Amino acid sequence: MKRIAFTSIALASILAMGCSKTEVAAPGDTGIEKVPVRLSAGLSYIGVKSPITDGSVFTASVGGWVSATGAAEYTEAPDWTAVTSEIGGRADHQAITLTPQPYYEPDDAYKTYMRGWYPATDVPADGIVRFENTDGSVDAMLSDAVTGSRKDKNGKNLTFSHMTAQLVFTVVSGEGLEANTAITSIKVLDAELPTGFDLAAGEAVFTPAADGGLTVPGIDGAQIIGPAAAQAGEPVMVRPSDGTAIRLEVTTSTNPDDPFDVTVTVDDDAVNAGTAYTIKLTFIQQEVELTASVTEWKSATGESTII
Repeated sequence: MKRIAFTSIALASILAMGCSKTEVAAPGDTGIEKVPVRLSAGLSYIGVKSPITDGSVFTASVGGWVSATGAAEYTEAPDWTAVTSEIGGRADHQAITLTPQPYYEPDDAYKTYMRGWYPATDVPADGIVRFENTDGSVDAMLSDAVTGSRKDKNGKNLTFSHMTAQLVFTVVSGEGLEANTAITSIKVLDAELPTGFDLAAGEAVFTPAADGGLTVPGIDGAQIIGPAAAQAGEPVMVRPSDGTAIRLEVTTSTNPDDPFDVTVTVDDDAVNAGTAYTIKLTFIQQEVELTASVTEWKSATGESTII
């Protein structure tokens, strides 16, 4: 019996559609009613290019691997790929549609194994999804694996997880800080950035940032450090770590050639994926005082003072 892929629909998306491993069947070829793949989606943590948060929406890629062996062949090209409709940042079993619309195999011996990933990218040919990311702006998310078939089609939910830790920096002036001092640079030393997914392992692929660390984007040197805490630069997403320390180089208009070398220690068991760490930098004359807390995705606390 021939395996049925999905009907061909023009895809108005950046996602390139993979080649089906089987022929497209015309309605009525098998005498068995075609059963469309229906999915819902959610995020494991409340959390495009920027962080997915409560008010955000995103569209993801989904791949389907059809097999009668009882296991997915993620290291091979998928039998089909599709793009989801918009998924909300607070999604919890939110119904989604897929374009093009895939269908389950009419032969009950076959099951379809599915994974979703964000950002939506080209079809993986070797089980590795790849995307560009040099500035730490990508909130890389991967879903768990979902299995379905013609007779097991209900309640299929893609649960997306943030694969990175998020760092958000705020700055505030402390006692004795020279008037009109501006923040000019924050560099996260030894940072690694998500640049893909290993679908077989269910893990993100990370690449070291250039020049020994990630310079936080969005800091133009014109932001005066004031008495009220204000966000400096854009949030960045970096590789989680087993340790609790985050090393920084911080430069202001008063020390352009001699960056502060500071270490933030979070009050957590590690720098965890799915956790947003808000790092508050308090500048005092000739010293930097830091506190760190976790907001938005999950909760934790921590602090560190660097002189």
